[in-house]
Parts: sequence; structure tokens; C-alpha cells
Amino acid sequence: MKVYAGIVAGGCGSRMGADMPKQYIPLAGTPILLHTVRAFLKFSDAVFVACPESFVEYTRQLVGEYATVIPGGKTRMESVKKILERISPKDDDIILTHDGVRPFISERIIKENIEEAKKHLACGTFIPTVDTICLSEDGAVLSAVPDRTHMYNVQTPQTFNINLLKELLSSCEEKEKFTDLCGLAVFMGKKVHMVMGDSTNIKITTPADITLAEAILSRVE
Repeated sequence: MKVYAGIVAGGCGSRMGADMPKQYIPLAGTPILLHTVRAFLKFSDAVFVACPESFVEYTRQLVGEYATVIPGGKTRMESVKKILERISPKDDDIILTHDGVRPFISERIIKENIEEAKKHLACGTFIPTVDTICLSEDGAVLSAVPDRTHMYNVQTPQTFNINLLKELLSSCEEKEKFTDLCGLAVFMGKKVHMVMGDSTNIKITTPADITLAEAILSRVE
């Protein structure tokens, strides 16, 4: 069995308001994406990075020593599909798919994702929500307030048997309405098992997240 890592780093980072995509912003002098890629090296037979087409050469200079860099798609689903096209898997091979801007992924979470995917074919990383979540159909009036004890925030990695993931992406015509692979898998009737994430496995999206990331990095070091 081989284990692959697919790092999705195709976003432009508009919410960051920076002069470069957020995955290239430095943390302690090292770009976020490089922190992320390095976290997977000891657990993967090969790492793939899908990035904006205009940043392919720059990304190859940055992480080409560790990963195969390819131009990503317009959506997350397209980027994952492009990564999978580079892999000719055996029946039991798996892939960890991960956000390029989640640099603090722990060894424990990676190991548990691999073990769960080996046993159950599909798993993801989740953390219990600490906020009360409400639903609104029109953005003006509440429709429902679900029981918080059953609510979880979605993190990555999301890890799959590669042949199963290829099948899901090729057979679901509505895949682009999903923002993550676990949602797609559940929609297609597959059981997705849960790995508990942690609060430091943050997705860096806004300037405030950079401040938090620097604090996490200083604590880790």
C-alpha cells in the first residue's frame, strides 16, 4: 500500500488582502505552504501540490524538492481531480487531501487519518464546535438552532482510498456544490469515519489568523 498527500493550494486569498496568495505568506521566515508540505513528508510516498497556474514556477522553486507541483483547477474539486490524474493507484492506496494553509497539522492527526482510511476507505478530521450554530433560510430570520452537541467543525486532512475518491469525483454531477470531499462522500451514500482534530489545526484565511499562527508557531518552537 502507498500513501499519497494531495495539498490543495489553488486559492487567491482575497480575504487576506495581501499582495500574494495567502499560502505564500511567510511565517517565521518560511512560506505557509512550505510548512504544510514538510508536515507530510515522513508519512507519504509522494506529495502533490495543486497551486494557481500563474504561480506554478514559483511554487516549484519553493517546494519542488519535496513535491510534484501542478496547476490547480478553478475549484477544490477540480484541483483534487487534477492531482488524482497523476496517480495510478493499486487497490489499497490512499490519499490524504489537505489545505495548503493549514500548516500546523499534527503527526497524530495524520497517523490516525491513515489508519482510519486503511480500515474504512473514507475519513475526515473534525473538531466539536464551541459555538452555537443557527440556520436561516433567508439570512433575515432564524429557521432552526441545532443541538450543539451534535455539531462539528470540518478540518483537513480528508483521507480516502484513491479508487473510491476517483469514482466519487467522476460519478457525481453535482460535485461542485460541495466545499469539501467528506460532504460529497456522504451525499453519495458513503460512510465517512471521524478523526478528532485539534484547535491548533487552523486554516489561515484572514490577517487575524496570521497573528494567531505566529503565536502557535512560537509556542510549538
